[in-house]
Order: sequence, then C-alpha cells, then structure tokens
Amino acid sequence: MKHFYDAGEGRMLTVEFDYEPEDIALRVNGIQMEPDYPAQVDLLAVMVEGVDIIDLLSSDILEAIEAEIWKGIK
Repeated sequence: MKHFYDAGEGRMLTVEFDYEPEDIALRVNGIQMEPDYPAQVDLLAVMVEGVDIIDLLSSDILEAIEAEIWKGIK
C-alpha cells in the first residue's frame, strides 16, 4: 500500500507499507483454539523522488509516519 507523508517545506514522501488486519482466532465452546493477532503496519520504504531513504530517518520520524498511517486506517 502507499501513503503520502508531508515532511514540511513542500516535501512529500511516498511511503510504501504492508497492513495486516486484526485476526481473531477460532473459538470452540468458549475455548480459544489459536492466538489472536493484532493489526500490524510494517513500513517497507520511504521514498523521495524515487530514492528510498528509510534507513536515513530517525525513529521519531518513522513513528510519526506510522501514526499518520494508523489514523488513515481507523
């Protein structure tokens, strides 16, 4: 999936990510047969003019990008 993140000063970043929705496990007679898995977002790439810069970004910026993606999903 793709998301566009405004990095300020007229710079837009193209973010490629995977999204896995929540998976509620099977329950039989009230007994949970498998574990539940929460929804998950994995950032794959953050692109500027076709160049991936994800390894150059601080964890604070990556967390801000992921938080914005979650707002759009919910």
